[in-house]
Amino acid sequence: MGSPGLRTVALAVGVVFVVGFFGMTLYVAARDGVTVLVVCSFVVVALLGMALWGAANNPPGKQ
Repeated sequence: MGSPGLRTVALAVGVVFVVGFFGMTLYVAARDGVTVLVVCSFVVVALLGMALWGAANNPPGKQ
């Protein structure tokens, strides 16, 4: 498949993206209040976070 180092880097980039996206969502929620778009953004962040959690806890080849 790929090297474990590459997998770690990919997961780290994903975590940085999700944390940044979450921070921007919190900023907009604090500035403009909770809107439909903010709620949608929280849903997207949650889905991405769950995907990263699953990828981190279930490495490939583990069956």
